[in-house]
Amino acid sequence: MYKEITEEPKRIHSVSQHSAIDLDPRIDQDERVEPIEDKHPLRVGASNSQLTYHGTVLSEQEKSAIGQVVLDNRDLFAWHPSDMPGIDPDFLCHKLSISKEANSTAQRCRKAGEERKAAIEVEVSKLLEARFIREVHYTTWLANVVMVRKPNGKWRMCTDYTNLNKACPKDAYPSPNIDRLVDGASGHKFLSFLDAYSGYNQIRMHPQDEEKMAFITETANYCYRVMSFGLKNAGATYQRLMNKIFHDQIGRSMEVYVDDMVVKSSDVSTHVRDLAKVFQALRQHQMRLNPEKCVFGVSGGKFLGFIWTRECEESFQQFKERLSAPPILSKPVSNLDMIVYLAVSSYSVSVVLVQENQGNQQPMHFISRTFVTAECMAINEDAPSWITPIRKYIVNGELLADPVEARNLRTQVAWYSVVANELYRRGFSTPLLKCIDNHQADYVLQEIQEGICGSHSGGRTMAAKVLRAGYYWPTLKGDCAEFVKKCVQCQKHGNLIHASAAELHNISSPFSKKSVGRGTARSPLGISVHTTKETPFRLTYGADAMIPVKVGEPSFRQLHFHEESNGNSLRAELDVLDEAREKAQVVAEACKQRMS
Repeated sequence: MYKEITEEPKRIHSVSQHSAIDLDPRIDQDERVEPIEDKHPLRVGASNSQLTYHGTVLSEQEKSAIGQVVLDNRDLFAWHPSDMPGIDPDFLCHKLSISKEANSTAQRCRKAGEERKAAIEVEVSKLLEARFIREVHYTTWLANVVMVRKPNGKWRMCTDYTNLNKACPKDAYPSPNIDRLVDGASGHKFLSFLDAYSGYNQIRMHPQDEEKMAFITETANYCYRVMSFGLKNAGATYQRLMNKIFHDQIGRSMEVYVDDMVVKSSDVSTHVRDLAKVFQALRQHQMRLNPEKCVFGVSGGKFLGFIWTRECEESFQQFKERLSAPPILSKPVSNLDMIVYLAVSSYSVSVVLVQENQGNQQPMHFISRTFVTAECMAINEDAPSWITPIRKYIVNGELLADPVEARNLRTQVAWYSVVANELYRRGFSTPLLKCIDNHQADYVLQEIQEGICGSHSGGRTMAAKVLRAGYYWPTLKGDCAEFVKKCVQCQKHGNLIHASAAELHNISSPFSKKSVGRGTARSPLGISVHTTKETPFRLTYGADAMIPVKVGEPSFRQLHFHEESNGNSLRAELDVLDEAREKAQVVAEACKQRMS
């Protein structure tokens, strides 16, 4: 019986945000193609350690036929990077398609620990020996190396091509469908799994793009002469290579997914001929195989690291049964503890009350509901505000439990004082600023921005008005800016600061010539406000008006109002009111004459 694979490949890489096919398809060596049966070593090299593998269920005749075709093509196995001649650049090479608008980026050298430094030196020496890299000078593109520890404890050197990948558009070359590959490989008696030796590094880079793949170390700068892992379109280039090499075999006698290759046949004679054709195509294009990862003549295998076993099927059926059988509420049993599972978010709540009886949890009650708008927007006014710890420390000397927060609190308290059980902050523009919580701050912002005297000003102007009115809270400036952003009127009638630039055009006036100058004559008090700095209210009553926000949220001045002293000051102001009125009148008339 042959196994059928129905899951997607589990390939994950954390170096960048591109898909795994764009990075390193050989990420985890433990998830490579593996046969579902035992494998027997087959010596194909000069020494006893140079081995590849074949299946153990083969008969002697089948083993001899398959082994002979493998031995006849032993020169296609690479034991060292120097054994790889590489793909002919005239046939295919990797070229970077950098956008014309992109600017070159040279990253600064990042610091690395001693262990990583040693690992980098070892990897660089290996790449130099294999002639995969060369030293480069005066490069405009420069990337850092990232050392990632493998599951076996060794290091893998990756290159951070984040900036280079952003500058390159996506190569939309179609990738093979995994379901089609798995279905095509199943149902055959003989399977051979092949693996390319460092497949990406067998493809040469275009000579003009080599220096753009430069990376920095503490000793020198190097660039890749071959296609490296981490490039955005490396997976598409490799898949294009495999499709060009095996275009006569794919879908007929073999299936390919990036560097996973499987040769499939129904009988041994056909399998030998198919292997010979595959070896001929590999030799024609100078591609080499990794003998340690190749397995010939097996009846089935874990293609891409997955296989659906009997245990998987049993678990899947059990999972479906549990999903289709909802739990039934039972009566509570006395003398047994009850367990409450609670899940709460900003928009919903779920509660399950269960009892554990003989190792099984039996649900007693279940609640699941979504909050309405009023519940979602509800504010817990009883929760302590930012004022509470400061006031407690000033009045009672109570400190917070956290030593760091307690030290910060002692530093902040120097700016605050308590007067008549109200907390005030010493300010620069105003001697004492009343400290208010978030709920009071919302009222102050709404009154100043949209109240009777509201003018729908900007965030910074609004914050200055709040300070002049005598109020303070820690996030005053940011709250004012956010309030203006959420104000419909401010956004609707505000300046279009993000509008595209355009030429100015003459606009004809909607007023007739007879109406010119009438607006000036109708508002003499409006002129006096800007010239004499006197408001119409003061010129009429001899005192400044109280803004509405100070009625709803009294400031320090209103809380400590003294009627007798205020009356004396008011009468003194009334005595000199005529002088202020006459001065305002003179200024207003002078403005009219200058405008007429």
